[in-house]
Amino acid sequence: MLRASHAFAACCLCLLSLFLATAGEIDNSGNGALTSLNIKDNSIEKEGKAALGNALLKSNVQFMVCDEWSVTLETLSLDVGSKKLAAADAVLLAGVISTNGALTSIDMNNNGDIPNDLAEAIYQPVRMNKLRFMTEDKSLTELDISGIGFGPEGALVVADYIKNNGALKSLDISRNNIGQIVPLKDAPQGWAEHSDAHYKGWFRKKGDTGQWAQGLPEGAIAIAGAISTNGALVRFTFSGDDKHNGKPVTIESSTIEADFSGKVLQASGAIMLAAFLPKCRYVHQEYPLSNPC
Repeated sequence: MLRASHAFAACCLCLLSLFLATAGEIDNSGNGALTSLNIKDNSIEKEGKAALGNALLKSNVQFMVCDEWSVTLETLSLDVGSKKLAAADAVLLAGVISTNGALTSIDMNNNGDIPNDLAEAIYQPVRMNKLRFMTEDKSLTELDISGIGFGPEGALVVADYIKNNGALKSLDISRNNIGQIVPLKDAPQGWAEHSDAHYKGWFRKKGDTGQWAQGLPEGAIAIAGAISTNGALVRFTFSGDDKHNGKPVTIESSTIEADFSGKVLQASGAIMLAAFLPKCRYVHQEYPLSNPC
């Protein structure tokens, strides 16, 4: 009898997963689509969690209640640390968070069975939610978004913000892994792809005789382009990648001497620094700042 009960539950979960995936394909606009799901007290096991999680990635469901956690309309922060979550739990959580635009903080510490790629699929949407929340106001004169870890994806959002905020005078984007190399299919303007077919997808800046890179620091390039178009920015704090222990540095338009030795800026930091350097030709008296160097 117990085996039959489990078989029936598994069958129901398969049908529900199929329905969720189909609903997402039919209506991605969110109009009239399922956005909330409660599956508490159903003993769905790891197979059911994995099936539902994969289906949720194709659906519009933003809120869910289950045995281990709940994400509701009011949830801005989620603590699932030390819950003994496994890979299947992570798939389920990732499925909900992928479409949830409100959650800005999550703690998943001490859940050792979650693979790195699944953990990243959960953390990155939360980071992006936090970044978008912090860049809603397009009239800020100072913006500190350091340490979020949003990577190249977030850097593109920040670049757009810099371009559309003519009042921004001070920006801190350090410790965000902006310099992460992004594989590219085509060489962007100013960059050349290796002519050897064996090195397809390897790039370097035109005129450069140094090493080729497999992909480009797309985030840093986007930030650099935005900095060069923003005439108000007079203070900039940035760093190389966290995984290479890049150390934050600050430069101002009034800086006379800058010693950035040993800061592990890497190519991405150099690209952003190069974009700011032309601003150091002028002294902006209307925004006095102490020399950080």
